[in-house]
Amino acid sequence: MRRLIWTALILLAVPAMAQESASFSLKEGVLNSGGNPASGVTPTSASFRMGVDSIGSAVGGGQLSSSAFQLDVGFTAAYRPPLEVLGLIFDDADTLVWLVEAAAADYTLYRGLMSGIAALGYGSCETTDIPSTTVNDPDIPPSSDGYFYLVTSNNRLNEEGTKGFDSDGAERPNPSPCP
Repeated sequence: MRRLIWTALILLAVPAMAQESASFSLKEGVLNSGGNPASGVTPTSASFRMGVDSIGSAVGGGQLSSSAFQLDVGFTAAYRPPLEVLGLIFDDADTLVWLVEAAAADYTLYRGLMSGIAALGYGSCETTDIPSTTVNDPDIPPSSDGYFYLVTSNNRLNEEGTKGFDSDGAERPNPSPCP
């Protein structure tokens, strides 16, 4: 038990690693870094004194969120990078479905004409902020042509995943991502 307590204290003393990506940088910090020293526990020994509540008032607990933000209490939350969305198929004549991408907060649908795919056009933005793994598209393509679809995932940092990869393994470009 004593070893478990010392391990926990060491982990509390080590700062959480800041997470960064191409469009997001998170530096260490807490909302309530002062805590409540008057009622906090203060572990001590001959060589150190540490106020546990100075790390922050919440080490565990719930989550605050809305459509515009998410706030986790405690240590830094991990956000995985968005990956390729797989398994895109038609469920019926109008409904597209795909497999869940683990890092996704929402999805974006791109659509293009089959006649334009030879010029490496991978579709334009059709629908954004899709909360689930299904979307309806009742539009009918022009005669003697058809639509193709690509879905990307967006993580909670609003980073967009890839449109996938060509048969030669090259990532499909996204020169005009959805706004």
